Amino acid sequence: MEIREIVKDSLSYPLTNWKSYLILGVILIITSLYIEIWWSFYPNAGLPFGVIIVELVTGILSLGYLIKIFKSTVDCENVLPKFNGLLNIIVDGFKGILVIIIYAIPFSILFLGVALFLRANGYSSNDIFGLTTLLMTICTVVIIPIITLSLANMAFEGKLSSAFSSSEIRDDIDDIGWGNFIALYFILGIIYISPNHISTALNYLLGWIDPFLIVTIIKYLIIIPYLYIFATRTFAVIYRSSVV
Repeated sequence: MEIREIVKDSLSYPLTNWKSYLILGVILIITSLYIEIWWSFYPNAGLPFGVIIVELVTGILSLGYLIKIFKSTVDCENVLPKFNGLLNIIVDGFKGILVIIIYAIPFSILFLGVALFLRANGYSSNDIFGLTTLLMTICTVVIIPIITLSLANMAFEGKLSSAFSSSEIRDDIDDIGWGNFIALYFILGIIYISPNHISTALNYLLGWIDPFLIVTIIKYLIIIPYLYIFATRTFAVIYRSSVV
């Protein structure tokens, strides 16, 4: 399939099962509302342990379901899967979180090392923040396809070890092709920046009332789950067409 056809298919895909779509939205909104409300009352405080646990649980559930979407698409299913098989979703989500953490460790060490080096050499806090943010952006661009392919290999092979096979990841990149990768980057870039821009527009349009709750609900119940499902479907179809 061409990218245009894949995108067209993926745009309608989230709406093929409203129930599962909204369940994912509810899972995402639980954490977001919890955090937003906490920070509205305690803007300078860190997140309490309870909030972190809730965020971890919802993260496992949402990632596990996205992995289920990937598997379903690779199996040529064209309807958003039901949000059932909770144990499998939790197991896949936990493994997915573990993969992300393991890949993030060396980058975290790099950021910390750079920050300590800059501080030791007399750089200001603003300079350190700016340089580490730039470094983080570059690293994010590099690591996103690696993590995405790692999770895809894990989901397809059914083994956690497949997420860390560098040879399989290189082969997948060759199979998919850089043209598709660039197109996928463009799509994911739009998805990354869209929620904040949409939220800003909604805040402006709803400025005559207190828009906090309404905008948060629309953003996390409707917009973000749609974009997550769309991105997962898009990548899964590309993976199915090129790698499987």
